[in-house]
Amino acid sequence: MFDAPAAPRWTWLVAAATAACGLAGGDEPCGGYCGPGTVCADDRCVPAPPAPPQDEAKAGGDPSRPRKKRRRRRRRRGETKAPAGGGEAAFTPPDDSHVPPYQDDRTQVIDERSGTERLSDRAVRRHMRGLEPAFNRCIEQAALASDEDLGRGRIAFDLNVEPDGKVSGVSVHAPKNLRVFGIVPCLRLAVYESRFPTWDGPPMRVEYSFRVE
Repeated sequence: MFDAPAAPRWTWLVAAATAACGLAGGDEPCGGYCGPGTVCADDRCVPAPPAPPQDEAKAGGDPSRPRKKRRRRRRRRGETKAPAGGGEAAFTPPDDSHVPPYQDDRTQVIDERSGTERLSDRAVRRHMRGLEPAFNRCIEQAALASDEDLGRGRIAFDLNVEPDGKVSGVSVHAPKNLRVFGIVPCLRLAVYESRFPTWDGPPMRVEYSFRVE
């Protein structure tokens, strides 16, 4: 069995001071009977009004007026993220403006002295898989710059590759959620700056894809 809790001390002081107020003389308000948490008003000890919040008291504001809420601006998808200390954006998309796009309808000029070789599918896959660490870095950089999960999707490449192994055109196809924070320019640069094995034959058109999970 639990005993009922005792009345708070400040409540007892208010009651006693109110009953005794005006019975004692002197220049002190209410005869000095008002205790902690009370004030003298019209010769009676009454509870003191609550103190205003500390931040409003410092600012001199009126506690009865509602405080305005600060609207936080939401950053749009694909927009750069600024560093904590302000200033310029922390993320800058890579510049792929010098990378030519894939040309599907270009006219091939076949040198009569060239051979008839071509890269095997196995050699193409081996080369592109060797670039997967660079592809992963492109995705990781975008994930760090984004406040949201990038999601999943399939990324596909169309390439023009010359017999000397140089990539002469790159196009990257990706869903909307994976075309943010420089993913596509980063992927195009990774492929364009690589070198395929050489072969004795005409230029090749290469297709490759992978999934982001």
